[in-house]
Amino acid sequence: MKDKILIESIIETIPQWYIAEYGPNNYTLSVGEESITFCSHKKLTLQLVNLLFYSRDNIEGWYSKLPSDPTPTSIARSFFCHMAGGAPVISCKKIICLVKLSL
Repeated sequence: MKDKILIESIIETIPQWYIAEYGPNNYTLSVGEESITFCSHKKLTLQLVNLLFYSRDNIEGWYSKLPSDPTPTSIARSFFCHMAGGAPVISCKKIICLVKLSL
């Protein structure tokens, strides 16, 4: 279940991506045994291609850091802390507070 929640959260982050089996531009994200096909309204830009590859390369790491019953906050925490890579200029706690305020 948490694998599906993680994949859906990544897909739902990008406004032009949507979950569907068929569409004009199909892509897939997988973690563990779960695989979800999603579509994009337009062909991916170079930045979105890079984001998709980055997500595919790092999804197992994000997955391993999630609690067994993930929430939107725990998914955001895992994502932002992973993206920050421990960089001192990014405060994961501040980002999580902002995410909580927007939910």
